[in-house]
Amino acid sequence: MHDEHGDVSETDSETDTTELRYKVQARRKRKVETKEARKRRQWSTEEQAAVQRQLGKFIRLMKCPNQRQCSEAKSNEPALASRTWQHVKFHVKNKIDAAKRMKNL
Repeated sequence: MHDEHGDVSETDSETDTTELRYKVQARRKRKVETKEARKRRQWSTEEQAAVQRQLGKFIRLMKCPNQRQCSEAKSNEPALASRTWQHVKFHVKNKIDAAKRMKNL
């Protein structure tokens, strides 16, 4: 509250700080819950083969496909229907990174 001079009292600033702390804690808690709720699914052999058929040239060229190319691969392969274009792109990226690591050994 404002006192007679127009200044904010300590109780108001304490209340604002407490409210802010609760909001931040709630936000952090939400993030943790969503990360825990998200489950990773292994790529089946059919999904891996579909990625290899559609995007194998990118793996050989060591170049990541863009969104349009990943979406086209998804539409051409029914096995990739349950994956998002980002899943497909990161799968290809991980394959490229693994190939680079193998070259360095």
